[in-house]
Order: sequence, then C-alpha cells, then structure tokens
Amino acid sequence: MACRLKLMLWGCYCLLACAPLFSQKLTADSVLLMVEQGQPDTLQVEYLTKLSSYYMRRDLKKAIHFADRAQQLAEQTGQYDHIGKALTIKSVAYLDKGMIDSANIIAEQAEAHFREHPNVLELSNLYSTRGHLERRLGRNDKAFEWYIKSVRNIEKHAKDSSVYYALPAFLNNVAISLLQQGDYDESLRYLKEALTLAQAKNSKLTVCVLLSGIGSCLEAKEDYQGALESFQQSLAIKDEIKDQVGKISLLNNIGRLYVKMGRFEAAEAHLQEALLLSDTLEYTTGRLSVLSVLANFSLQQKDYRRALDWAQKALALAQKDGNQESAMELYDLMAKAEAERGRYDKAYEYRSLYAAASDSAQVQKRQQNLDQLKMAYELEKTEQENEYLKEQRAKDRVIIGQRNTVMVVGAAALLLLILVIILIYRDLQRKQSYNQQLETTVAQRTEALQQANKDLEQANYELSTLSYIASHDIKEPIRVLSNYVGLIRKRLPEELKNGLKDYFEIIQTSSRQLYTLIEDFMRYSELARQENGEAEQIDMHLFIQNLTKTLGPGEYATGKIDYQGLDVVRVNRSMLFLVLKNLIENGLKYNKSEQPEVLVSCTRQGAHLALRVTDNGIGIPEPFQEKIFEAFKRLHSRAEYGGTGLGLAIVKLAVGKLGGEIQLESEEGKGSTFIVTCREQVNGEREH
Repeated sequence: MACRLKLMLWGCYCLLACAPLFSQKLTADSVLLMVEQGQPDTLQVEYLTKLSSYYMRRDLKKAIHFADRAQQLAEQTGQYDHIGKALTIKSVAYLDKGMIDSANIIAEQAEAHFREHPNVLELSNLYSTRGHLERRLGRNDKAFEWYIKSVRNIEKHAKDSSVYYALPAFLNNVAISLLQQGDYDESLRYLKEALTLAQAKNSKLTVCVLLSGIGSCLEAKEDYQGALESFQQSLAIKDEIKDQVGKISLLNNIGRLYVKMGRFEAAEAHLQEALLLSDTLEYTTGRLSVLSVLANFSLQQKDYRRALDWAQKALALAQKDGNQESAMELYDLMAKAEAERGRYDKAYEYRSLYAAASDSAQVQKRQQNLDQLKMAYELEKTEQENEYLKEQRAKDRVIIGQRNTVMVVGAAALLLLILVIILIYRDLQRKQSYNQQLETTVAQRTEALQQANKDLEQANYELSTLSYIASHDIKEPIRVLSNYVGLIRKRLPEELKNGLKDYFEIIQTSSRQLYTLIEDFMRYSELARQENGEAEQIDMHLFIQNLTKTLGPGEYATGKIDYQGLDVVRVNRSMLFLVLKNLIENGLKYNKSEQPEVLVSCTRQGAHLALRVTDNGIGIPEPFQEKIFEAFKRLHSRAEYGGTGLGLAIVKLAVGKLGGEIQLESEEGKGSTFIVTCREQVNGEREH
C-alpha cells in the first residue's frame, strides 16, 4: 500500500510539473521544424527550450542536446531567463541518467546564475530538482529542506505576482516528502493549503490532482470515508475536463476503497467501468492496475476461478512491461487462490515463482541501495570538495582584497590631494570673480532702486492729486444737477409737477447714490494708501457709545446695540472705528426684525484680540459668504437695500491694516456673526 501511494503522489507531482508543457498546442515536430527553418534568435531560444522540456520524459539525450543549444543561443542574445531554464533542464536530465556529479555541478551553476539574474519560478524549480536528487539518494530529510526552500522562495518573492500560481506544485512536493516519512497529518496540511490556492485560481486540473493526493493520504490513515469523498470530488472534475486517462486511476482507487469498506457491488461497478475505459483507450498501465484490484476483489469474494482469470490477464501485462513488483504480487495472489481451491501443486508452482521473483527483486533492491550509497558518497565528496574550493577562494579573495584596498587607498589619497589643490585654486579664482560681479551688480541695483523709489513717490502724489480733483470735479456737477432738478420741480405747475413726481424722485435718488458711491470710493482709495498708524489704548465701552452716536438717527433709531467683554484694548483707533461702524450699520440695515439688535463682544486669545459682531438680521446664504467682501458685490437690489457695495470691502481692508483676518458665520434667516482677529499692540509698537 505504501509503495502504491508513493507512486500515486509521484504521478501527481509529474502532472503538476508538466501541465504547462502539455497545454501547448505546438507538437514537438512542428517546433523542431520552426527551429530548422531559421526563425529569429529570440523565438528559436524559446522553441529549443520547449523541445528540451518535451524530451525530458522521452529521450534524455535529446533533452540535453536541445538544452545545450538553447543555452548557447540565449547567452549570445542575452536572454537570461532561458539560460537559467536550460541549466535547470540539463540538471534534471543528468539526474534521471544517474550522473549525479554532473547534475549537482550544473545545479550549482544554475543557482549562481539565478543569484545574478533573479527568476523566482525557475529558482524554485531548481530547488525542487535538488530535492529530487536528495530523495533519490534516500535522504528524505535533506529533500524536505530543498522542497521547503522552493516554497519559501515563491512566498517571499512572488506573493503578488502571476508566478504565485505555481505554488501548489511545490507544496505538493513537500507533501510527498512528508508522506514518505510517515507524517500523514503534516502531509495533509500542505495538500489542503495547496488545494485552497488552486481553487482560488480556478485551476481545475491542479485541484483534481490535489484532491486525489488528499484521498491517497487519507487512505493511508485508514480514513476510508474521507478518502472516498476526495476521490469522488476529483472524479467529478475529471468528467468536467474530459480527462479520461486520469479517470481510470480514480475509478480504480474508488473501487479499491469500496472493497476495503465491504461495499462489493459498488466496488465491482467502478472497477468494471475503469477496465472498460482502459480497454477503449488502450492504456496498458491503467489496465494492469485495474486487473490487479479486480483479482484481489474476487479473492476476497472467494470467487477463486474469477480471481485467477483476472490475475492471469494482469500477469501477462506485467511480464510484457517488465513490472517485477506487480508480477510478485500477482504470483502471491494466484498461489493463495489455488491453495483455497485445493490445487496445491499449482499453489506450490506459483509460490516458487513468487520466491524467485522476490529473490530477484531483493538482489535488484540491494544493487539499487548500493548505487544510492555510491551516489551519496560521490555527492558528499563533491560537496566537500566544493566547500574546500569555496574556502580557498574566500581566502584568496580576502588576500587580493587587502592588496587591492591598500592600492586603492593610496591612489585615492593621491587623487584626493590633487583634487583638493585644484578645488582651492578654482575657489580662489571664483571668489575674486564673484566679488567683482557682486560689487557691480549691487551698484547697479542700488541706482535702479533709488530711481524706482523716486518714480513711485511721484506716481503716488499724482494719483492722490488726481483722485481728489476727479472726485471733486465729479461731485460738483452732481450737486448742481440735483439742485436744478429741485428748482425745476418748484417752478412747474401743480398738475404737471404731480405727473412728473416719480421721475424727479428717481433723478434725486440716483444723484444721492452716485454722490455716496464717489465718497465711499474715495474713502477706500485713501484707506488703501494710508499707513497703518500708531496703536493707542481704547476704552471699549466709551468707544461703542461714541460710535453709536455717529449712526444716522432716523435710519437706525429702532436698533439696539450692546457691548460685552474687555474694558480696554490697544489697537489703532481709526481702523477699529471703520471696522465696527460698517459691521454695526450692516447688522441694523439688513434686518427685518421688529427689534434689530447687534451685540459686539471682545476677548483675548493669547496675543490676539477676537472681536465678534453678531446681529439678528436676514443672514447670508453660504454660496455668497466669500463674495460679499469683494468690492461692488451686492446680494440685493438698491430698491430693497441701499448702499454702494463697498462697505465690507472697506472692512476687510481695514482689518488687514490691523494685521488681522475676518471670518463669517451665518445662516440665511437667522442672522450673522463677523469674527475679527487681530494682534493687540504693546506700547510704542506700530501696526504692520
């Protein structure tokens, strides 16, 4: 049973490893034809690599030949991945030929190549090859170490890449090694981990193979029901992907399990189906396996004649293929069947054949063991020689490195000294040239700056004079126009005066708005040119009282203004006046409450003052809260609310002169709060 299980799982590994090769639509003949027709070098390397892989299971001499050609052409064209693949294939081929030294040497060459030109998948394949070598020598513990190394390499370097799809095959190798050591639980753990990855990638063939491996492992643990479920799941996938050859093996496994479970009818049905399928496909290996199980099944059923019939057919196939192990089992079975029938002469004959085959197998096994020991000794010797050579090379490298270091340090010191002298000389020249250029540039820029200051002073003077004259000359005609309209209105007859009343009011209203606009514009212009000025100590309660008196008595008579907070602050008085006056007037003007109210508060926040002006007015919608501080931006018509649109622009400019910022918190229909933060000045300090 252990031998059969070992062969099953080894078959699983081969299928996983060769799946990419057999998925290619190109045949070996067509690929060879492409190479001979002189395809481009890059394609030839790929075709030669495929050919060497194809012949690995057919003709090792050809596999090595095509791998050599692929390696030579890959080295000429710089295709480093194919160099590594060719080396790996040659290592496996030499291993299969029993040339352990050559296999080991080439494997080390491949590993050195992958260190210089990393290829995660091919390096893991190489580690697996080293594992196969150790397992062939009977050193399963070392084989296990190489298989684990192949898995860790994929997990470490290809976790998020397409190479990760190959991990189930390497996990399967680990499971095989553990199974051979009798560690069924750990073997199952690795098989299930591989199955999870294969299912995530929806790789049906790989899933099928791993389920079969799990079934075989459970059978070895005598968990027949669990093994049966795994085999049946695998069989369903075999039907889905139409893998008839693989189906024969699964039907045979299921039939054997049913025999162990005592379910003989189900066993015979599956075994007969497997036999029919193997006959249809002319699959000799599968037919031999099924016939052997049928013979054992009939023996357990005590149908000795039928058991002998199945055994005779199986024996003919085993002898034809030279399968000594199967022949031994069949001789033993036939001897038991004949003994049960009472035909002791026949039983003795088969028992003698069994003994001869057993002796031959033992001799062959002893020879294999001797060959393994010889190969192990040669490999150990080669490894020791390699280690010695590595140590010698390391010592030589240290000595050479020390000599090179002395030479390099001496040369570097000399070069550094020359370089320092050159740099000092160039630095002196550069400094002299730079100082001359700097003096010339400073003189030129000083002269240009003095001229620019004179031009700026003249421009400011002219602009101030022009603004004053322009505003005066514009306001005077407006006053004259307004006065003459009043005179004309008084001289008109009463009936005509009443008819033109609306027109006269529009002219007078527009004149007042234009006059106010010019005054506000002049105030804004003067404020922009004005220096920040000195800070002074202000009694806030008295300041608010005086500010309230400057408001128009008619327009704001119903409004209520309160103050709370600090008694004394130190800022520029005129700027503070402009800010609070405009904000208070706006709070009372844009207000539909029966009792308009404005609350002014002042607190300290570290070195800054925080002034809050809160009203119960109409509020400002959120989309317009940034725009209201821009000059001439209005949210309402002049017919609804008067004004020029410069009030809040003047406020923002004055807050800037105070060295502060202004923010707005408002909700439409629920009033507004303007928050002014500015730095409080100490004695003798000017606004910046």
